[in-house]
Amino acid sequence: MEGARGTMGVARHITGFLVACAVARALRAEASPADPATSDATLPTVDVPVAGASSAAPTPLAPPVAPIDPKDETAQVTRVDAAAYAGELRSTAELVATAPGTAVHRLGDEGQLATVTLRGSSTDQVLVLLDGIPLTSAAGGTVDLSTIPQGLIDHIDVLRGDAAARYGAGALGGVVNVVTKAPGAHQGDADLSYGAWNTLSISASDGAVAGPASGSLALSLFRSDGDFTFARNLTPDLGTAGQQQTRQNNQSLSLGALGAGSLGSGTLGTLHTALQGAFVDRGLAGTEFDLTPHDHAREGRGLWGLSWTLPHAMGPFDLELIGHGRADSLDVQLQGPGSADQLDLEAGLEAALSGSVGFERLSLSVSVADEALDASDGSPSRGTVAASAADRLTFFSERLAIVPAARVEEVGQFFGFSPKLGASFFPPGLPGLGSSPLELRANVGQGFRAPTFGELYLQQGIAQPNPNLSPETNLSADVGASLRWARTLFSVTGFISRYDNLILYEFFPPQEAKPFNAGKSLVEGIEGEVAARPLRSLTLVASYTFINAYDNDPASYTYGRALPFKPAQHAHGRASWQYGRLRASLEADLATGQTLNKAATLSIPGHSELDAAVGFRLWNRPAVWLTGEVRNLLNDQTPDTFGYPLPGLAFFASLHLNEVASKEVKGDSPQ
Repeated sequence: MEGARGTMGVARHITGFLVACAVARALRAEASPADPATSDATLPTVDVPVAGASSAAPTPLAPPVAPIDPKDETAQVTRVDAAAYAGELRSTAELVATAPGTAVHRLGDEGQLATVTLRGSSTDQVLVLLDGIPLTSAAGGTVDLSTIPQGLIDHIDVLRGDAAARYGAGALGGVVNVVTKAPGAHQGDADLSYGAWNTLSISASDGAVAGPASGSLALSLFRSDGDFTFARNLTPDLGTAGQQQTRQNNQSLSLGALGAGSLGSGTLGTLHTALQGAFVDRGLAGTEFDLTPHDHAREGRGLWGLSWTLPHAMGPFDLELIGHGRADSLDVQLQGPGSADQLDLEAGLEAALSGSVGFERLSLSVSVADEALDASDGSPSRGTVAASAADRLTFFSERLAIVPAARVEEVGQFFGFSPKLGASFFPPGLPGLGSSPLELRANVGQGFRAPTFGELYLQQGIAQPNPNLSPETNLSADVGASLRWARTLFSVTGFISRYDNLILYEFFPPQEAKPFNAGKSLVEGIEGEVAARPLRSLTLVASYTFINAYDNDPASYTYGRALPFKPAQHAHGRASWQYGRLRASLEADLATGQTLNKAATLSIPGHSELDAAVGFRLWNRPAVWLTGEVRNLLNDQTPDTFGYPLPGLAFFASLHLNEVASKEVKGDSPQ
């Protein structure tokens, strides 16, 4: 139902993500070093240097390393380093789209709703985290990735495949974990961008350390008129040409702030805390077939987080206590159905033990949470209780790791059991190379997702509720290999997932829709990526995904047909070059077409986007960069989901400042 006109499910989630953009990062900012297999400080996929001060002794180039998820070390993970895009205007959704297995649905230009699916899942089956804290609400819908400012992001980890055993119900397709910056002592960053559609983006962060205490502050602002020109065509099937029209009621405004602190107290462990709030105001312009010039949404969010880590609290086991809470308010003004208000409150606690005993590393956790929604058409609430256990057993001098895990979870009246078995293996290294350049990972597991409040109880514009829904479940497996060779990381993964009781919306005249459990579906495919540093001044990254997602229920009238919103192929590539005070990048994103309904009577063609950017360092300390970029050089305005027009050729200019100057890149000879 994302993209349907006037739905509160869309309106509810077009604004909330900005507010939480740095909360839980503070909860991990000063954590002590952990076991490499479980640390969240994994090596980035590509080390992209930023030119600054010169260096007489350049650091030798090292091959990239496949990232390891802190909770699920055998999962297939891609890390997207935001520093590689410093000085360029990039939304979080666009950064996520660079990873294999992803498909991003945009409902307009910068600042408008953008959601993500992984490996052919639905957007509701992707769990979005902010430094480990879930952002998905029980009220329903999906997390809008477009509202988090890039300037506050350190990196994004994209975990693909069923992760319910480690992350809980709702992670059937995978997990997107946005990790925000943790500023050090007197180190600041600032970004200022301006360009097409009167778009202005400002973000700044700074921090300080005084003995065992540290603190940081981050601020962000984004606004855009969104008034781009598009060719409106109401009869594309007849081959008619569209009429040029200006997109109206497409404006957006986002404000956010974060305050965070950390205190290390020796034997008493380490305490981290963070508070964040934000406000977002946005017009809802509608599709090119059904314009809504007066629909409007406003949302506010407050988020808090607290973490207390006690090393060796129980012998070899470390204890971590985490508390978090969230308050979301929504005011939607719809010309047709009228206005609606919602207030969503959530709070949770978790206790986790982890430690090594011999060749095993055990992890245990229990958590409780409660969420309540106060809406004009109902006030549902429900609690969640979960317990999980995982073990990590190593053999052959730790070349082989076997990781069994299981989670039991009760979400309101729904109960689910999510087991998983993962394995990783490093074959013996080749003579003269030391450690093995090859790694194999494999996983098999099952999970479930409980229906949301919106799917069960709430009238959301044209969307009707269905209180008789059952949870979705899946059974999935994947096998992947990564190879490091000559400063290049290659990876390829094959995967398959079978979904039962898949929740899909069916449309009924006049313009009404209702969710149903739709039997069985099957998703299979292959994904690959490459990250290379052939020269000190050149970085290359590319990803490719092929997905075959179809209805696998023999009793269904659409048996064997492709599932909607699943492009069969998606490819992304980027080349970045820098020499001294200059840097440049060229980036391409390609996707095939996709159907919009199960009967395949509606579809949209594929898209192709080409972007280019050139930057010049104006100052060394602090490092100040001026960057100009051209977006959508091919001027491809193929409408996205449900006929939302996308912007064409656009120009932006940005200033990026960092207090700490880094090494200047010189020379293009291999190191």
